[in-house]
Amino acid sequence: MMSAVVQRLTFALIALCAYGAVAGEPAISVSPDPRMMLEEPSIQVSGAVPGGKVIVEASLADDGQQVWTSRGVFYADSEGRVDPGTLASVDGTYTGVDAFGLFWSMLPVPASELAASRYVDPAATAWPGAPVLGRSTVVSLTARLETRADSIDTVEVSVAHRVLFAAEDVVREEVAHEQLRGVMFSSPEDGPYPPVLVVSGSGGGAPESAARAIASEGFTALAIAHFNYPDRPKELVDIPLEYFGDAIAFLKAETGHEKVGLMGASRGGEAVLLIAATYPDEVSAVVSGVPANIVNSACCSPAMTYLHAWTYQGRPLPTFGLMEGTGFEELLGVSQKYGDGLVWFQRHMLMGMLTQDDTAPYLIPVENIQSPILLISGDDDGIWPSTPAADQVVKRLRARNYAYPVEHIKVTGGGHLASSAERMFVTSLIGSALVRHPLDTSVAFRMGGTPAENFHGARKAHVRKIEFLKTGGNDQP
Repeated sequence: MMSAVVQRLTFALIALCAYGAVAGEPAISVSPDPRMMLEEPSIQVSGAVPGGKVIVEASLADDGQQVWTSRGVFYADSEGRVDPGTLASVDGTYTGVDAFGLFWSMLPVPASELAASRYVDPAATAWPGAPVLGRSTVVSLTARLETRADSIDTVEVSVAHRVLFAAEDVVREEVAHEQLRGVMFSSPEDGPYPPVLVVSGSGGGAPESAARAIASEGFTALAIAHFNYPDRPKELVDIPLEYFGDAIAFLKAETGHEKVGLMGASRGGEAVLLIAATYPDEVSAVVSGVPANIVNSACCSPAMTYLHAWTYQGRPLPTFGLMEGTGFEELLGVSQKYGDGLVWFQRHMLMGMLTQDDTAPYLIPVENIQSPILLISGDDDGIWPSTPAADQVVKRLRARNYAYPVEHIKVTGGGHLASSAERMFVTSLIGSALVRHPLDTSVAFRMGGTPAENFHGARKAHVRKIEFLKTGGNDQP
């Protein structure tokens, strides 16, 4: 890729040759429109003078009416065109060639404040980590073009572009069956694939965004709610694994399939490994995102940290005692000490994850699973060391000659949302902003990862996740 300086000099020569020339009719377009969030956009700007400066800005107002904007600065090619998928942005909220750059690099400021925002530390602001969005949003794209080589004339053109976070034909249905609670997503275009049970992380509730993203790919998906949901416990404490067994039975009965896929991230990634190990005959494939390989304690207030998260047959599962001793309350309660606290937390997590005692009772018995397993981790995970944990799962399985496909996707530069592409539309702050836990606002943390790597790594992992759930890993690369 040519440097910005070389690129500018090249286009300056083009512009010199075209001095005084008038460009064609200025225009901007985006296709496809509408498009699914992870579908690559084609942004085309035309009508600039060859080598002329073109500034493209994108903006949206999220569901909370927060304005988000981005900017790319380009120099038009020899035909007076700009395509961010083939032409590098040399300045703005992102640089380089990136068809998605104007979307993932948005910041929660108006366009007039973008230039100053590059000097702001996100952790020192009250900026949100990501926009609040529903099933779709409208992004306005505006291009300001030089239409004469002498820069005398500039023209502004705009287009509105609709982005979908769920296929328009996906149907949402609330589930209240006996003790089960959750939300089912399905589509008239459902394929012949096993349904998927989607399990939430430490925030609880029904993981709707993840389930509807899966349903948009042709699956029936049940976003199961096991806590922090009406008629369910408030916190992740003493949750019977039998609850998930009942959810599997319900999903099989609703769809007529003999087995069910499992998908979860963070504490949900831990949960799906436990569920698959407990109900091995019922599971078609497991996707465990940013997981732990150990059984962790209850979550997430300080009062919960000395209790068990999971039970089976009326007894608590053996749980890694990372909450013992002093210091954990300080980690939970004092957000200003986030950095020191995280080091303490991750060190204790690693003690359990990397234990040399292969018989430690708190290790998840993944060898009991009888289905393909896909693990996704971020090597810059800001919450816990998901990459070492996933590595340990693979190591344990291989040592026992596991008979089913196992993959581990390590997202380089990815954070704790490496397996959650549906949450990655805007990633400029998602790894660095200070986030409050939804169940205990005294808990503050950063997800980790860098903006471009968070988006592109999660997108690539999502593509593999869908293939894996459809094929059971039998197309393993």
